[in-house]
Amino acid sequence: MLPGTTYYYRGYATNAMGTAYSPDATFLTLPTEPITVTLTANPISMVLPTSSTRLTWTTTGNPDMCEASNYWSGAKSPVSGSLEDRTGMTAGTSFFTLTCKKAGTADVQSSTTVVVHPTITGICAPDTSSTVIGQPVIWTVTPAGGDGVYTYGWAGTEGLSGSDISTTISYT
Repeated sequence: MLPGTTYYYRGYATNAMGTAYSPDATFLTLPTEPITVTLTANPISMVLPTSSTRLTWTTTGNPDMCEASNYWSGAKSPVSGSLEDRTGMTAGTSFFTLTCKKAGTADVQSSTTVVVHPTITGICAPDTSSTVIGQPVIWTVTPAGGDGVYTYGWAGTEGLSGSDISTTISYT
């Protein structure tokens, strides 16, 4: 029998005297409850060396099965409130998708994105090509890694300060 379907029937009995029929009748099977799935990640953004996230999903309508795709794979529990920890993620954007299925309903899916930012480092060095006591020394930072726009800040002894990629100070 199919969910949400009207079935028609009637009964009959036959003997030596003939056949007798019941009145026509119908019944309707209960519709299949639609399914839903919601997939979330926490955290959705991190900076290395942090490289793990917890995926959690909720379902309604009692799906028969769920399947993972993109950055993860394989059969996953269709039970609402399930979770999985993903560790060892590398820098970049990772897409996670969960597709749940139930006979008699359309497949449903939910996706989430996790961004792992690379570690930012900086090398600070003075321009020593013409360093003379009492003359200005230019300090420069060279950033590496990370992503996006850099902002700069300087602090140190003898008045080393600033907010640009380079700062100048005179030593006496």
